[in-house]
Amino acid sequence: MPPASPTPPSPAPDRAPGLRERSKAKRRALIQRTAMRLFAERGFEHTTLADIAEEAEVAVRTVTGYFPSKLDLATSFADEIAARLTGALPAASDTDLAEVLDGWLSEEEQLFDPELMGLTDAMWAANPDLLALANARLAEATKVGRAALIAQVGLPEDHPTMELCLAAVQAVIAAHFIAFTTHLPSPERHDAAIAYLRAIIDAAKPAA
Repeated sequence: MPPASPTPPSPAPDRAPGLRERSKAKRRALIQRTAMRLFAERGFEHTTLADIAEEAEVAVRTVTGYFPSKLDLATSFADEIAARLTGALPAASDTDLAEVLDGWLSEEEQLFDPELMGLTDAMWAANPDLLALANARLAEATKVGRAALIAQVGLPEDHPTMELCLAAVQAVIAAHFIAFTTHLPSPERHDAAIAYLRAIIDAAKPAA
């Protein structure tokens, strides 16, 4: 009687997808940071996708696989922040907007990366138009919370005070993030930003 065939070993857990994702994330970060450094050193207009690919030691096709254009690269930092802000802001109009922004800022502070912030600061300093565009992207994302802001203030949407209130909230958020590029996050700066946001909202409310 022939010996029984050995039982094949159980397949090892497939960890390849996780490894692939980490590898892709590292490659994306390398391309992003290389581009930001070159934009700071050479200027946005004088840097090509080929330059970025050569410095990052990847193919141009690899660069465009992550970032379709130079502008996508230049705005990627602000776009990522704006996307997280959009995801955090509530759709319901009965949510405390300052509380939501408090939680969102806390998450952003946990993601703080000194090297990335330094590259961002240098890029913006060399290309002021990119800083203006970053502020515009953040301001646009803030508008997602407009319904919550209107509900909290208690004024009609077309009231002049509402536009001023929204602009002031946007300015505080933008200033807080610009400060990120030159200062480490601190509880004092965080608390000051939230206090100003609450003061802006309270000041816009009609007198009882």
